[in-house]
Amino acid sequence: MSSVHIRLLIISILISILFSGCGYFTRKPKSPDLIFVMNLDKPSYLPNEPVISTLHLQNLAQSELKIYNFDVRTVSFYRMNEATGEPLEVMPVYSEKEPLLSVTTLKAKEAMERKFVFTTLSAVSGNYKIQAFYRSSPDRSEEGRSTVISNSCAFQVFGKPLYGRDGKGILEKEDAIRIAEEKCGKTVRATTATLVINEAGFYDWWVLLDIAQKVGNRETTLKKAYLVSPYLAAVRREINPSIVPPRKEEEPPVKFRKVDRLSEGVSARPIVPEIGSKKD
Repeated sequence: MSSVHIRLLIISILISILFSGCGYFTRKPKSPDLIFVMNLDKPSYLPNEPVISTLHLQNLAQSELKIYNFDVRTVSFYRMNEATGEPLEVMPVYSEKEPLLSVTTLKAKEAMERKFVFTTLSAVSGNYKIQAFYRSSPDRSEEGRSTVISNSCAFQVFGKPLYGRDGKGILEKEDAIRIAEEKCGKTVRATTATLVINEAGFYDWWVLLDIAQKVGNRETTLKKAYLVSPYLAAVRREINPSIVPPRKEEEPPVKFRKVDRLSEGVSARPIVPEIGSKKD
């Protein structure tokens, strides 16, 4: 066979490959079977205010789907500082008493929601965006669904903080006492506050107040006790002041460390589609 014939044969083979591939690249993608949306409770926050996000997932398929529940293993949150363009993984408040990676069934057209609370997102003033990545499929094989990505939510942090938090996002003791005193609304003689762990595995400030009150011409002391949420910076409920606060554990079940996502097959530094990444 001559070199000309060989050249023509090669060209015809390349053309046939090209056209056979056109069908693949022009094929319409399958309709997504899930809608994943994130909302914030408001667009702007004072420094140290809690940020509350709501995740909403809806099954658009005609059949039920086996999916993971929302938790800190199945959902990753990434915040971007608009001044630097750098994405950073951020952790919501969670308890180790909560079961992780639990599977549920979402029926056709059914939806589920969950709120997550962040106590460190508003630590520094600035303009930010936050986005969620949800690993919906318990199936780790090639047949499993890929990670679902939410919309990005913009928010601002500015103004004068109403209270302080420590490096882990826990409300300062003095502010917990002040919040309890304001709730009481009476003259307080003395206070004590103890950081405890409640039945759900979250922190509470256990605040005990000695309140001055007059009974006729005699002054007496009335005791009141409140549980103040160190996350929401608000009184959670009034409790019996005669109960002794439990001793705080050395190693609390409420963690603020990052979850080891690498062992779960999730990238620790993704390129966030709607948020973007830092340019060179």
